[in-house]
Amino acid sequence: SILLVVRMAGALLAPIMDCDETFNYLEPVHYLVRGSGMQTWEYSPQYALRSYALIELYALPVRLAQGVLGLDKVRTFYFLR
Repeated sequence: SILLVVRMAGALLAPIMDCDETFNYLEPVHYLVRGSGMQTWEYSPQYALRSYALIELYALPVRLAQGVLGLDKVRTFYFLR
């Protein structure tokens, strides 16, 4: 239970220190889950340098949490972090 508190504090209080966290993971998950948002060039079908396979591993629990818990965009972001 203390580990859960520490994880929640880290997700809520720690700033995003690296833009790669946002543009290589959080934005593509939002793109897959919500169907809108920014698609980086690495994931675009034109270049396809990165696969959506890893992103789908993050998107699956987000979809489940949204369906079960009814999370909005902000709560979904903190759930993913």
